[in-house]
Amino acid sequence: MRDSVTFSVFADLHFAPGGRENGSETRMFHDERLAAHFVETWRRIAERFRGREGIYGYDLVNEPMQTSEAAPGCDFWTLQKRAAEAIREIDPDIPIVVEPIHSASPQGFETLRAVPMKDIYYEVHVYQPFAYTHQGVGDGKPWEKAKWPDPEKGWNKEFLREKLAPVRDFQLRHGARIYVGEFSAVAWAEGAGEYLRDAISLFEEYGWSWTFHAFDEWAGWSVEHEAIGHGMGREFFRESKDNDRKRALLDGLAGRIAHAATRPGPDIRFSDLSGHPLSPSRTSSGTYDLAISGLPAFSEGGALRR
Repeated sequence: MRDSVTFSVFADLHFAPGGRENGSETRMFHDERLAAHFVETWRRIAERFRGREGIYGYDLVNEPMQTSEAAPGCDFWTLQKRAAEAIREIDPDIPIVVEPIHSASPQGFETLRAVPMKDIYYEVHVYQPFAYTHQGVGDGKPWEKAKWPDPEKGWNKEFLREKLAPVRDFQLRHGARIYVGEFSAVAWAEGAGEYLRDAISLFEEYGWSWTFHAFDEWAGWSVEHEAIGHGMGREFFRESKDNDRKRALLDGLAGRIAHAATRPGPDIRFSDLSGHPLSPSRTSSGTYDLAISGLPAFSEGGALRR
């Protein structure tokens, strides 16, 4: 299949120089040496891949976290702007993705400033409510089974709309391009297919680009697996050719999920993907790409609808 299609990728610097402090705070925001290394890394990437077919754009840093005062010139916004400027000196046209603090959550858009450069995307990760999308994921601590929708908790499409309001407000205020770099719900979550449909419906209504998290990574996120128990190991999952999450994603990619009229804004559409299976291919770097007809792009193994 890969030989018969054209696809592009967002290059994602998933782990920043220095990593995280205690699994949370991004270290380079507090260390000029690490910050300079970050900027130089992107300069070298831009030099190496300028004009390279298949590189759609650059996602500067995954899920930045800054909860305390940064070193001078190293805060999450300034440092991403420094890296973007370094890239622009080499490649003036390639799209660049900027992420807000709070791990690219909608909350981060409340204080985010627009970057005064062209061809900038602003990325959001949608996992609201976290108690639903990530129920039972992680360290084995006790967890509460949750469902979608849940009238008693007020969890429904309008709940999602409210949570995404800071992103929508930012988009309208700045005429910004919004890119949903990740969204998902764990395989054992009741109503996960409906959750994906509600999320995609809002993304399409607002004219946002989006990628699903994730293909052929952990089976708990994969739409090509379904849960037969609860646990992090592959023994708790089985391969699945058809399930509600997969149907929701395919319908979303094919434009078959109903939504309110799309507001004016940047939005590139795919051709109809009906009849095309999800077919991940392992790359030499150990990540996975998904080849689909048209001109898709990928992030962390996810298919991008732009």
